[in-house]
Amino acid sequence: MQRDPATATTMISIPLSQAPRNFLSLKDSARTPVGSLLSGIGDSQTSQAHSSNSPIKVAIVEDNDSIRTGLAGIVRLSSDLCLAGLFPDAESVLRDIDAFAPDVVLMDINLPGASGIECVCAVKHRLPRTFIIMLTIETNTERVMGAIRAGASGYLTKSTPPERILEAIREVHRGGAPMSGQAINVLVHRVQHEHEAPRIVDGLLTPREREVLQLASEGLRAKEIAERLTISTFTVQAHIRNIYEKLGVRSLSQAIAKLSNFGKGA
Repeated sequence: MQRDPATATTMISIPLSQAPRNFLSLKDSARTPVGSLLSGIGDSQTSQAHSSNSPIKVAIVEDNDSIRTGLAGIVRLSSDLCLAGLFPDAESVLRDIDAFAPDVVLMDINLPGASGIECVCAVKHRLPRTFIIMLTIETNTERVMGAIRAGASGYLTKSTPPERILEAIREVHRGGAPMSGQAINVLVHRVQHEHEAPRIVDGLLTPREREVLQLASEGLRAKEIAERLTISTFTVQAHIRNIYEKLGVRSLSQAIAKLSNFGKGA
């Protein structure tokens, strides 16, 4: 048994094999639970390297007690991760997060009081090097786009298996943008239905950069893009860095959101 650093409650860790398949099943449970499509695309904001003595610090923002405790349980199962704080609402996050200084935050959207999207804005303003993954049941267009515009680097649903959540934490810390299939579909659909964005991008990006961005928007990884265009993975990553710099973004998901803004005349 271990003590919860944020709530001082007793936590019980059990093997990951016994964790629930996803966290939706925990929402109404009274038990104590345990419980990329864009991988390889990367983020131009590289995170600080962590040695084996410096695990990734993870904070969890979730108002449901069972889900929050379950997420804490799976984080504790990984030697390269450590629990940096548990928060039931945005108010407690903004009061205490500076002291915890997490590397990665798992953030629900539907929080009591201020929403998760509002909380993302505030956290990114105070801790710009902290990466935030939305973990929610919400997959509608405005929620996905709002979270990304606010500064979230990843977007997963609560149907995501525990193993994938752990992988996503490591991925976003490496500079990736872990996204659920539903979220990436929302982003791609939004861009495909904006008519002004392509013309604006034509004036900002080179033909090759436009090709790379189009393939990345379709969900291809850097290696797959390299094979499709018959170039090296290193060259793909260089193009992606240039795209981010020209569009003033730090991840592919933010680049897609920026294109949507262009399409609106923003």
